[in-house]
Amino acid sequence: MKSLLPFPLLLLMPACMTLSNDTGFNSSDVPVAVELVSVNFTADKMNVFYIGVDNPVSVYVPGVRSDKVELSIENGTFIKSRASHYVINVSNPGEVKVTVKASDENSDIKSTFLFRAKRIPDPVPALDWHSQYSYTAGEFRQKQGLLMKLKDFDFEAKCLTVGYTLTRISQNGERQTALNEGARYGEAAQALVDQAESGDAFIFSEIKTLCPGDTTVRQLNNVAYFIQ
Repeated sequence: MKSLLPFPLLLLMPACMTLSNDTGFNSSDVPVAVELVSVNFTADKMNVFYIGVDNPVSVYVPGVRSDKVELSIENGTFIKSRASHYVINVSNPGEVKVTVKASDENSDIKSTFLFRAKRIPDPVPALDWHSQYSYTAGEFRQKQGLLMKLKDFDFEAKCLTVGYTLTRISQNGERQTALNEGARYGEAAQALVDQAESGDAFIFSEIKTLCPGDTTVRQLNNVAYFIQ
């Protein structure tokens, strides 16, 4: 029998609707729309998880209350910060598998999401927060030590300066070297900095740093500064 209702309208009918027997056919004859519910899982800052920092994620399942949503994780841990929001922590590089389950009287859903866990990227050693490698002698003598800058990194994280070797090369080619622990100049390094004159070069080498999540120090590339 030809349908009494236009086909597009039938597609919009909820699955639970039954039709009157006056139409001459039952609900099994009618195409109905069945809504497919999917899990919305979003890494709020970057599409990878970083070791040593909090990685916030948002989890939404349309039509399901947040207290009916459960998470499980492999190669990491998580805490629920507030409704539909979680913080994931990882301690080892590799693959992280997050499984989301949601169930209520209308839905029974399970989805799995894969992410990579990575170390925090190497910081950039610098004397200040500007990318500057040439100073006057007066400007250079005002600096207090070597900082670690995390460029284009959206997380709250700070890498420590473990130590470095400072070498002064004077305009006549004379070299003086001092070992330094920590970021701030010690007595020997400060003595070299105080001698800074136009034409000098100062080289920071064997730079060691420690970032959140690191179990061993990292050694960074040398940095050179030239005195105008």
